[in-house]
Amino acid sequence: MPMIDVSVADTIYCTYGRLICQPLDWWSSAAAWGQAVLSVLAIYGAARIAMQQHRRDLAQRVATCHQMLTAVVVVARLEAEAFETAAKTGSIYMKDARYLTQLQNALASTPLHEIPDWRLVHPVAGSANRLGNMLTILENASKQADEHKPPTTDMAKQCLGEISALDGYIFTANHVRLEYEIKVAGNPFSRDFWIWRFRRKALLQSPARTETIDN
Repeated sequence: MPMIDVSVADTIYCTYGRLICQPLDWWSSAAAWGQAVLSVLAIYGAARIAMQQHRRDLAQRVATCHQMLTAVVVVARLEAEAFETAAKTGSIYMKDARYLTQLQNALASTPLHEIPDWRLVHPVAGSANRLGNMLTILENASKQADEHKPPTTDMAKQCLGEISALDGYIFTANHVRLEYEIKVAGNPFSRDFWIWRFRRKALLQSPARTETIDN
């Protein structure tokens, strides 16, 4: 830094090219301010990284909850369709419902206070209840099968009613998951954003679509 001697007390220091010429005290103050600004930027950067990681963790937990609800809807729908076919054709319905029971137990045992978003509490608890109702219907159909009686159309309607309620729960879960994913893939120039756009369209059209974004 070139120096201009005006006096001993007022020595002026200039940048290269003499774009800025100021006394030493001014440069010392500027350095202190610069260090303060850099410290603030460093703190902001660290906080932003921590917040982004927190968002990714929440999005992953929401995705896990959504996938469990989606599995419930898919399996229950297949069971209800087979049940309805048996009722319409007058066929005996005997089905091993152990997998449905495992899903129902998993939902019912989920600690509600650990669900990552309060909007998913009702879908999780409600799905467990609806799936329990459906299992009761299937159990009654199995008892009728022991007597060589097919399920009734009323039983099939009750099953479809439970499926309709499950669809409502997965609809809510779809929107919650998409909301969390856009917070992670919010940059329109990133690959994740366009994957999110494709998944958003797929999820809103069909609750059973479960593609994931690589986080």
